[in-house]
Order: sequence, then C-alpha cells, then structure tokens
Amino acid sequence: MPQDSSLYLPILVGAVNNWSPEVNYQRDDEGENISSKNPFFNELTAIYWAWKNLNDAEYIGLVQYRRVFINKDKSIESVKYLV
Repeated sequence: MPQDSSLYLPILVGAVNNWSPEVNYQRDDEGENISSKNPFFNELTAIYWAWKNLNDAEYIGLVQYRRVFINKDKSIESVKYLV
C-alpha cells in the first residue's frame, strides 16, 4: 500500500468463497454484491461491489499489485477510492 493509503480501499475479492480472518480488507461479499461469481469475473466483483456500495465515490478503478496512479510530478492523484 502507498504511504497515503487514505486514497485506496483494499478489497478482498471472492470473499464469499475465501474466508480469511487474517486479511483485514473490505470484503466484496457485504452489501449488494456478486462475490460468488468471482471465479468467473475475477476483480470485476470488486468493481461491482464498489459501484453498488460506495455512494460517495467520484471515481472507482482498479490498480495492479504494487503499482499506483501518479501524476507528472510523481505524486498520487487526489481521488476518493481506488480498489
């Protein structure tokens, strides 16, 4: 996670099929969700969860493991949530 992790919301995808108490991430099997379809849709279950449950998010997107969005001056862009 980047130093300023307030921009990111890590989500445990496929959580309905992956009970992991040691992972302290938002689960994609809470609220309105399609977590059970994770074997067929992968990270799209997180996008669906965010779309249906994060009502205050202006932007929603995925980042690849260990990669973050930055702007030209190498600082993290100001967005509400990145999952």
